[in-house]
Amino acid sequence: MNRRRGYIIADAVLAIAVVALAGLMLASTLGHAGNAGRAIAESRSAQASATEVLLCLQTGTEPPKSDGSLRIDIVPLSDAPAAPEGWSWVRVEARYRDKGRASVAGLVRSKP
Repeated sequence: MNRRRGYIIADAVLAIAVVALAGLMLASTLGHAGNAGRAIAESRSAQASATEVLLCLQTGTEPPKSDGSLRIDIVPLSDAPAAPEGWSWVRVEARYRDKGRASVAGLVRSKP
């Protein structure tokens, strides 16, 4: 009878270890999924900000300023195709918390 009890205890300990390992793997996976979700959200925010700045430049309104979490760079494109008179090609680069990055290119009014 003692031998059976030993097998039951070993089986129970092994089952607890397997369940604990599965729990650790699940927790790790959920952590990675949360990081991926944050990265996608930051990338979308950067894309929206870059598009907003380009639209402001095209309409002649004042673009929003960079702040602590968002950095905007406006780079003239020298190797772009010829632009209509009074317009020039630029690339707007946005970085959100140094993780989300996006850039859009388009025509903007040239400064007189």
